Amino acid sequence: MRRELLKHLQAWKNKSLHLPLLLRGARQVGKTYLVESFGVNNFENTVTINFEEEPEYVSCFTSMKLPEILNKIEVL
Repeated sequence: MRRELLKHLQAWKNKSLHLPLLLRGARQVGKTYLVESFGVNNFENTVTINFEEEPEYVSCFTSMKLPEILNKIEVL
């Protein structure tokens, strides 16, 4: 199952247009582990934002414009 999910993430990475990635599933099934390990193994830099542990970051996503979102995250 994990390899199948990694194939989907790899296909997402290889697309020229990166749409937002949304993972859904039951609690405690490895979603966070999957994404974090994929990020470390496939990108030079990664950032993880956990809205449950850091709810103040929700306010960064009031706009759908990436430069604005990134600027707000940097400020926090």
